[in-house]
Amino acid sequence: MSRQSLKTDFLIAFRYFRTRRKVGMASATSLITLVGVAVGTIAILVSLSVLNGFKDVITQRTRDMEPDLKIHVRSLTADEQKDLLEDLVNQFPENTYMPVMERKVIASGAKQRLIQLKGVQPHTFDSMMGISPYLAYQDFLTNDITQTDFPEIILGSSLAYGLGVTVGDTVTLISPVDIESFSAPVLKAIVKNTFDVDVFNYDDMLGFIHLLDMQYFLDDPGWHEMYIRSADPDARAKISSLLPDGVPCIPWQEEHRELFAAMEMEKKGTFLVLNLIILLAGFNLVSSLVMLLLEKKWEIGILKSMGLRDRDAFRIYFILSWITGGIGMLIGLLGSLPLLLWQQFRPFVKLPQDVYFITYLPVRVMLSDVILTVLVLIVIISLAGLLPARQSVKLKPLDSIKVKM
Repeated sequence: MSRQSLKTDFLIAFRYFRTRRKVGMASATSLITLVGVAVGTIAILVSLSVLNGFKDVITQRTRDMEPDLKIHVRSLTADEQKDLLEDLVNQFPENTYMPVMERKVIASGAKQRLIQLKGVQPHTFDSMMGISPYLAYQDFLTNDITQTDFPEIILGSSLAYGLGVTVGDTVTLISPVDIESFSAPVLKAIVKNTFDVDVFNYDDMLGFIHLLDMQYFLDDPGWHEMYIRSADPDARAKISSLLPDGVPCIPWQEEHRELFAAMEMEKKGTFLVLNLIILLAGFNLVSSLVMLLLEKKWEIGILKSMGLRDRDAFRIYFILSWITGGIGMLIGLLGSLPLLLWQQFRPFVKLPQDVYFITYLPVRVMLSDVILTVLVLIVIISLAGLLPARQSVKLKPLDSIKVKM
């Protein structure tokens, strides 16, 4: 393939693209194809980037409420739990550890609800987790219980609304699981604060009290779980090696794997469905090139009689396919990526606060999504150009010239 021959093929292809068609439908179909490829590219990149953004928001809010690792220590005695915590602190001092008690209890205010109650160490929990931005007021639980007259509790905003209580009201906690001698443990607590996370059922079910109040409430000196925050990706394997049999160490991803698997499936489904737009544009591209081939059949015959080779005719229509599809792809990329990156780093599209739990439309452009979209476009545009390009090879000069006679 000589450079001069390739240059000639490009010039002919560009001339065909710029020339006004005698067949009106060919021009309209080419325009529809170009717009279809551009719209399909924009739709795919916008949809995937928005899905990435929402996934990031949900992931971040989940991480703010969940530790990196949970160790279920309910099967151990109180002394064994303390020994295990001491071993972990000595072996891996870079991690943050916090004992937690957890129990489903009945909470009574103006109404009754079944809630998930967690006993935590306030200072450690506040520094380990990221609950502060979601609190209605600034303060978490009081760290020193001797400074409070009554136990304090923090409730999810929806849970507080369902109980009919606000900050400063009293709720009564009853643990039906721990009923002994026809009586159940009861604890009265003052609502110190509320939080509003807006993911999962945190706001609907969850409440926090001081770990010491929880131990007093359940009359249990032990813990149920141990929360761990670690920056080491291999922390689970290292920590599991120190745990006795029957004491699992579970990462936060496994706690919510169904949701994140569903979100990943939604992203893949969205990508496949929106590719139908580009696929339809590919069929339009085939039809427009076939109509152009019929329109230029006589000219191709003349060029072949003057020495145009079959492979040159093939290249002309293949290049023409890429001119139409490539312009559409370029318009789609340039029309979406700058705005998406702007929204990602300088958000300007707001969301209605009465519908969504975030202020701005979340966006995250992933290079892998852009590359995959471009690869799919390359495949579809290339395949769309093969049929008319192969048909141009089959044209016989004499038969093509006779069309004009």
